[in-house]
Amino acid sequence: MEGTLITNRPVTFSNYIRLVRKQSYLLGSFAKRNLREIYSGNIYGFLTSFLQPLITLVFFSVFFGLLIKIQTPGVKYPLYAFSGMIIWNLFAMSFMDVMSSLNKYGSVITKLYFPRIIIPVSALANSLLVAVVSYLLLILACLIMETPISGWIAMFPLFMIMTVIFSFSLGLYFSYKSVKNRKLLHILPGIIGFGSWLTPIFYPVSLIPEPYTWMIFLNPLSCITEFFRWSIFGSEIPSLYILLILILPLILLVVSVSFFIRKERMIADYI
Repeated sequence: MEGTLITNRPVTFSNYIRLVRKQSYLLGSFAKRNLREIYSGNIYGFLTSFLQPLITLVFFSVFFGLLIKIQTPGVKYPLYAFSGMIIWNLFAMSFMDVMSSLNKYGSVITKLYFPRIIIPVSALANSLLVAVVSYLLLILACLIMETPISGWIAMFPLFMIMTVIFSFSLGLYFSYKSVKNRKLLHILPGIIGFGSWLTPIFYPVSLIPEPYTWMIFLNPLSCITEFFRWSIFGSEIPSLYILLILILPLILLVVSVSFFIRKERMIADYI
């Protein structure tokens, strides 16, 4: 009979991945539980996930599109803003769900042993579902508003994966930190919310003076958002040099996973 040997020695990366694959069935179990808690007989979960972003879109469409009258050449402003919100909401929701996941399942962590990273990975289910539904709504909106759709639109899964890698990497690191310091669960949402103003979600990059444009693209989400809009609306493709910035999420992923594996054995002590 196979078993799992628990020691206080750090596990190697390859052995850890082997453990995750061995107990991968837990991913589906935790993911289904998360989705049931949000949507099963709970109309408020649906409203929070879908209608709140739409209300935000209406507000900024009125503020930026009608009052300030920001010009988005070739694309109607609501579609421009909505496309940016898909990427931003995927990032923000993924980050918050991953960061709070360990605290949410504290009772399970203290009773059973399994690779703890399974919990943060399973927490991505809701944000991915919302992103896919929002993407389909965007396509429908483009058809209704008679906006041409680029042939590169099928690249959405790539941009979704890149966004999730970035948000998961940050969320995984802070999931451990928030177990040690639960104040982060209340502080970080405000900081993340402010980040939407540092990303061209509701405004075009052209509004930023040319000498400072490069600063916006130090943010990987800005790069992903601009390439995503290009794949939908066929707008001018962003400069390829910003592709280098997209290496950052991959580096963060390796660093955060390695950090989490080293610290995992201490998580149960802090819960």
